[in-house]
Amino acid sequence: MTPHADTWTTLHLSRLDACFVGDGYALACGYQAAGGKGLRLDTETDGTPLSFWIPEVEWCAWLAPQLALPSFAAAPVEYHEVLATHTLARLNDFLSANGLPACGAARISPAAPPAEPCWRLLFSEGARCLPLYVMSGSIRWVDAVLAALPSDSQQTRILALSLGWVLVPRAEWTTLTAGDALLLEGADDALSLFWLNGPQNLGRLRLDETGNAEVAYLASAAVATPPHLIRLDAEIGTAAISCTTLADFRPGLNLPLTCIRHPEIRLTHRGKTLALGQLLQLDDGLAIRLSAIAMPRSKT
Repeated sequence: MTPHADTWTTLHLSRLDACFVGDGYALACGYQAAGGKGLRLDTETDGTPLSFWIPEVEWCAWLAPQLALPSFAAAPVEYHEVLATHTLARLNDFLSANGLPACGAARISPAAPPAEPCWRLLFSEGARCLPLYVMSGSIRWVDAVLAALPSDSQQTRILALSLGWVLVPRAEWTTLTAGDALLLEGADDALSLFWLNGPQNLGRLRLDETGNAEVAYLASAAVATPPHLIRLDAEIGTAAISCTTLADFRPGLNLPLTCIRHPEIRLTHRGKTLALGQLLQLDDGLAIRLSAIAMPRSKT
C-alpha cells in the first residue's frame, strides 16, 4: 500500500519534489491529495498488483496528440485496454531506464479519487502533464521508484528535534493547567540523544557541545498510541538537513546540522503546538512542567 504519514522514512523525505529528466519527458515526484473527476488504472509489475488514479481532464489532454477525446465516456470500449496500456508508456520508459520491471497490460475505469494524500508521479511532455496518483501497490515498489530519483543537494528539510514524548489520557487533557507536570518518556537521561521527527520519528541523533551530530540508530516501526491517550512530542528545536544527507541516513553517519532551539519545550501533536513547558527532574525520571496550554482545547 502507499506509505502515509506513519510509514515515512528518510528516503521518502529526501525524494519529495525530486525530478528526473528522461528522453523527451520529465518526471516530478510529490505527495499530495487528489480530487475531482477521474479514472482508476489497474496494472501489475513483476507479479505485484498496482493501481493509479488519474484526473480525467489531464488524461484526455495527455492523449490528445494521438486521439482527441472530450471525456472518458467518449472512448470506444474496445479501445479501453489499449489506451490504458498507452497511458503507462512514459512510466515504463522511466522504469526501463532505471533497471526496474515494467508494468504489464492495464485496465481503466471511472473512479473516485484516493481518500487520503498519496504519492504522485507527474510526467510532462512540453505543456502536457500526466499525474499518476499511486492508489495501491507494494511499498517496496514505491521505494524502488523513489530510490531511482536523484536527491537534490540544494534542498533541505526542516525537522523537529525532541527529547521524547508524554502520554496524556484524553479524559484528562482538558483539565490540565499551567504548573502541572507530565512524565517524559523515551528521553535519554544524559540528554545527549535526541529524536529526529518528520511526519513520524526517523531515528535518534547524538549531539555534542560543539553542535556535531551522529546518527545513533534508526527508528523502529511506529507503535500506535492507544486510543484513550494523546501523544505529545517534547520538541526542543528544529534541524535543517539536506536531502542528500537524508538519502544517506544511517547509523554512524556524521552529519552537519543547522539547529534552532526553542525558548521553551513545545509539546506538539500532529505538527501543532498544544502546550509549552520546561524540563523538570523528578526522583523517578524526567518530566515537563507546563507553562502554557493552547486554548480553546478539545480532546483532540
